[in-house]
Amino acid sequence: MNNYLALINKELKKYDIITSSFCKDNDIPLVYLTRLADKKKIFKLAHGIYTNQEIFLDNLWLKQQINKKVIYSYLTALNLLEATSWIGEATFCEGPIGYKVNKKYQLDLTIDSKYYGLGKITVKSPEGRDITCYCYERVLCDLVRKGLADGDWTYEAFANYNKYHNKDLKKLKQIASTMQIDLNEFTKRGLVIND
Repeated sequence: MNNYLALINKELKKYDIITSSFCKDNDIPLVYLTRLADKKKIFKLAHGIYTNQEIFLDNLWLKQQINKKVIYSYLTALNLLEATSWIGEATFCEGPIGYKVNKKYQLDLTIDSKYYGLGKITVKSPEGRDITCYCYERVLCDLVRKGLADGDWTYEAFANYNKYHNKDLKKLKQIASTMQIDLNEFTKRGLVIND
């Protein structure tokens, strides 16, 4: 019993989170999580996810743990990439065709089977946990492809790409080619795409 609690406490100390999958992987009976929650030593965030904090702030990580196949996109991705000053009210993400998202977690989900996962990267959430989002280049391609490239925050997204520290024109061209987007669509919006 003490070994189980020691493992649980070590995981909580390291990540502020403990999951039922961690317990299963480490042969810890799940009843320990239930008992700790009953004693208010840990708090249940969602099915199989517990924390040692009464208020858990890493909502982007939590939403992705509950909805495992979502990839953050659009304005949410640009915020994670520190590429915009705009803050959206919705959490934008994409999932594969047929994917059902838990509605109570307020995700603005786009279903895209053809390009799902193209340009997916791992970044740190604002609280330092790994989450997935689309790269800047994929976001720009989505904005052009879906006809969303002419609003205020999208204008800023295109303008900021020219000075973005991780700008990758080769990747932009590859993703645009895969998505069958004419490169002139980017130059019309002020992108300098010549090598």
